[in-house]
Amino acid sequence: MLLGKPRLPGFLLMGPLPGGNCRARPGEKRAGARRTSVGGRPERRQGRLNTPARKTRSSADLTEYGNPGHPFLPVRRAGALHSTHLLCDLFRKVREMSSELSGDDRRARNAATLETYFERLAALDVDSWIELWAEGCVQVMPFAAGGVPDRVEGRDQVWDLYRGMAEDYAELAFDDVEILPLDDPDKVLALWRPRGRMTDGRAYANENVGLFEFDADGRIAMFTEYFHPVYVAQAFAAEGARS
Repeated sequence: MLLGKPRLPGFLLMGPLPGGNCRARPGEKRAGARRTSVGGRPERRQGRLNTPARKTRSSADLTEYGNPGHPFLPVRRAGALHSTHLLCDLFRKVREMSSELSGDDRRARNAATLETYFERLAALDVDSWIELWAEGCVQVMPFAAGGVPDRVEGRDQVWDLYRGMAEDYAELAFDDVEILPLDDPDKVLALWRPRGRMTDGRAYANENVGLFEFDADGRIAMFTEYFHPVYVAQAFAAEGARS
């Protein structure tokens, strides 16, 4: 049993406001009003809308995400990290494939190397000329004569051989040089006519054909040289007659 007169709520006594809203009494908060938090920002209502906002990943989270050795790394993150590793491997392979030269590019590169080969050798600059050779290079001369070996292995041995030859020349030139790239982009055929004057006044001339084989770095790995043996014999015969 309720004592006293029934008391109507304040919003009914005040009557409806325009627009259907009801005014609350001074000092009271209207039902359903949005509450504000510190800073004047509205606070989420209770219930479904009051669920905490999604946490934005901080830099620490990202560091943890990329650390495969983290002891508490979740399975979901570990799977994403594995996918990242796969993508990195894929990009690395694509980069390696794009860095490989095409056959035409290798032919052009090797032909340019041979042009430098004859220029430096004609200048008797054996020290820079030997840089065009691979470390484990081989030179073969099937018609070698006059004490010249028919096979030389290693860049140091090739350098020693040509350095001694260069010391015997006062002048050296290569005429009618033809550089002929082959179907194999790492092989180049060359024809040339060496012409020189020795330090003792003798003249030397010959006709040469050479097959140059290059490694992946564009250096001379194998050189097979053919020359006219009669001209070599004549040059050494003239040297023997002078001595």
